[in-house]
Amino acid sequence: MSSNGMKKILSKILVLASIFALLFVYAPVFAHGGANDTHTRSTIEQKKQELSVKKTEIEAKFKERKQELKQKREEKRVKLEERRQELKQKLEERKVEFREKMEKRLQERVERLAERLNKRNGTLTDAYLRHLDRVEVVLDKILVRLDKLEAKYNIDLSDVKATAADVRSRIDAVREEVFVQKAKVYTVVIENKEQLGTAFRAIIQQFREDHKALRADLKDVRSSIRDFFQELKDAVKTMRSTGSNEGPNANSSNNNSGEGESP
Repeated sequence: MSSNGMKKILSKILVLASIFALLFVYAPVFAHGGANDTHTRSTIEQKKQELSVKKTEIEAKFKERKQELKQKREEKRVKLEERRQELKQKLEERKVEFREKMEKRLQERVERLAERLNKRNGTLTDAYLRHLDRVEVVLDKILVRLDKLEAKYNIDLSDVKATAADVRSRIDAVREEVFVQKAKVYTVVIENKEQLGTAFRAIIQQFREDHKALRADLKDVRSSIRDFFQELKDAVKTMRSTGSNEGPNANSSNNNSGEGESP
């Protein structure tokens, strides 16, 4: 579902819920001819203040969690960069040994291949990480809106939130796998020219298999996200159905009550 579609659905929910809330709050006032108008206004103002406080708390928690996630990702990047530097150092040591054994032309061919693979590996893994970050940002925005809906309309969206938590866990797991792949350094080690072709084919095959596995994990994340949006869509439909069925009944009940109590 697109962002615009989601906004339209949430807007319709807000309109229906607002109409129902107005009927529920003001029906007693109409029934009693305005006798409790001052008390009702005070109650409405109190609820507005409570909702404002809840909204502030939700936004503060969201900002805090976003900062925590950003800090954790940065810590992971630092650790993996340190690990990558260690691997690079080992690679350099192996290169020195390699240069001592192989001819210059053969050495250059091997180094160019390894360099291309490592550069390609960095490009792909960076793209994977950007994709996961964008998905998580959208997920956080949706969760904040769900919190606001729950607080404002006193509804239970815990099942949808549980699904979102599962999606986030899957995103974190795949992100960790991408970080591991990003830190990987591809090298070609051979003892003589005859081994060159076999070694090249082996390292290219390994590169392809590594990224094929990552793409399968990313596909699984996308599948989890589709399931989450479907559950969210079903929940919204249920809310709309409940609102449309209960609204007129509540109005009718309140009107009947008012007729019985009027002089």
